[in-house]
Amino acid sequence: RATLLRASRPVRVFEAGRGEIAAAISACDNVDMAAPSTTPSSQGPAHRYYLQCEGLWRSSMNARVTQMSTLIAAMGWLNALSVMMMAFWPSWLGGFNLETKVVYEPTQPVEHTTIVYWLGVAMMTSEELVTIASDGVHFEVRGESRIRLMPWRALTMEGHGHVDASGTQATYQLSWMGTHMTQTTRRHADGCLLRQDAPGFSAVQDLRPKRSTPQR
Repeated sequence: RATLLRASRPVRVFEAGRGEIAAAISACDNVDMAAPSTTPSSQGPAHRYYLQCEGLWRSSMNARVTQMSTLIAAMGWLNALSVMMMAFWPSWLGGFNLETKVVYEPTQPVEHTTIVYWLGVAMMTSEELVTIASDGVHFEVRGESRIRLMPWRALTMEGHGHVDASGTQATYQLSWMGTHMTQTTRRHADGCLLRQDAPGFSAVQDLRPKRSTPQR
């Protein structure tokens, strides 16, 4: 004989199911729905390039004025004077040497310090920060230079650039001494070739790693 279910039994089953659903909803509310991480990759060509450039580098200064009137028109007399001094300085008075230091940290701007020496005296000091973009290719540059013979002047420099896919060549577009300068650096087996071109002026430096003198 069939037995009818009591009305109270299915009601209790429904109430139990409702409690489980509420608990499930509450659990979903407590789930962390934070956006995925957007931390930039440190594997891009600019990161590889500056990692390989880390350390201390040195080269003799090789500057050339290609057209005096263009140089003065682009930079003004005072700025052009410092460039002409490097270009026309007689070798018998002792040449200029350039030392540059690169400090690389994946999550920090690249620290770049350059000093031009004459007979061991620092004639010009330049400090720049290179901020690599999140794409790992492009970067921005900001810095400041000071010339020993003009201690009252601080020369600002800013610009941008990119590193090629091989991670061996960087191209900079810079605002420097009141004019525009294009700078390229190309790493090779023995060092890094640096070239600078501005209106009326060009320079090429073959930078080599400066090795510390072994202690005896």
